[in-house]
Amino acid sequence: MYDAASLGKYPFFERLLKTESLNGILDSLTGLVSRDPFEKFIRDLIAKGAPFTMGLLDLDDFKYVNDHYGHTVGDAVLKDVAANMIDFFSEDGIVARFGGDEFLFLLLGERSYDEIHEVFTEMFASERIVRRSLVVNDVDLFITATCGSTSFPKDARTYDELFEKADKTLYRGKIKGKNCYIIYVESMHGDIDVKKIATEDLYTVFYNVEKKFTEGETIIDKIRDPIRYIKEAKKIKEIYFIDKCDNFYDPSTCKAFLKFGGIDKLMGDRQLVWQNDVNAEDAFRNCTGTMRVYGIYSYMIAKINYKDELYGFLMFADRRSTRMWQKDEKALIFFYSKLFANYFRFQADADDIISK
Repeated sequence: MYDAASLGKYPFFERLLKTESLNGILDSLTGLVSRDPFEKFIRDLIAKGAPFTMGLLDLDDFKYVNDHYGHTVGDAVLKDVAANMIDFFSEDGIVARFGGDEFLFLLLGERSYDEIHEVFTEMFASERIVRRSLVVNDVDLFITATCGSTSFPKDARTYDELFEKADKTLYRGKIKGKNCYIIYVESMHGDIDVKKIATEDLYTVFYNVEKKFTEGETIIDKIRDPIRYIKEAKKIKEIYFIDKCDNFYDPSTCKAFLKFGGIDKLMGDRQLVWQNDVNAEDAFRNCTGTMRVYGIYSYMIAKINYKDELYGFLMFADRRSTRMWQKDEKALIFFYSKLFANYFRFQADADDIISK
């Protein structure tokens, strides 16, 4: 936990400690700075024009830990993460408990995108804070988190604007599959509408995919139009249609650009595989090199088949090696593959999928 000496090196907290007790400044469970004094600290930095990067980190699926193992285990996880964050940011940062399983932290000083990226890479890859195993009361857990960040004064000039942008990037990280960090870039994240995305429940997504599929006049439309929608609705970087000869098609042009080889054999009897599925890891090991040449690090593949007849595959892909594919994404790729399977079975010649 923080002590008076570690906080007193910051002029704001040095002044605050003259009127407030240390216990009144710190969160009682984690020993981090509490939300209210931390927000006042940020506003003080803004008033002085002192540059910093603000990050909002949220533990993934923490409710599951509390619901299945109890709050004693959950509290132990929070204290462990907090202690490691204090240690990690001891030289040039400070951390607060924002609430529940959310942490707010500052990297003090002006940093370039690459410098921020380097810090976050170390934070996520070093097994010091997240992406690591933790045993609590004989419960073996694997801790992951999602982080969104923004910088002052580059991205915004008020606390409310900074928090809104950090929250946007955090939300984008959640819908992209969690277990990642997103650094705010105006050209990439400025137009994210969190309220709109939040209303896109699975039924709505299914409805829109089916509508765009059935309204498509040609097979090219049925590939291109739903994929455009899915990529935006679910923030999936790449989606590929693959014919039964393993030719990959670019959905924007419906032109084959890659012949992969042996996907059906690699999948075996499985209808759906993804890279963090332990059962599929060995089977797909030989494909990793080819995938990475084309920027495919994280994948999920579904067969397009009707009974024993195979027509091709769908692939959701991402440029991050650690995307954790969610249940709704698995349901979506399965649903979309079945739309294709029924179309090919009853209406189209699957041997000539793309119009010549």
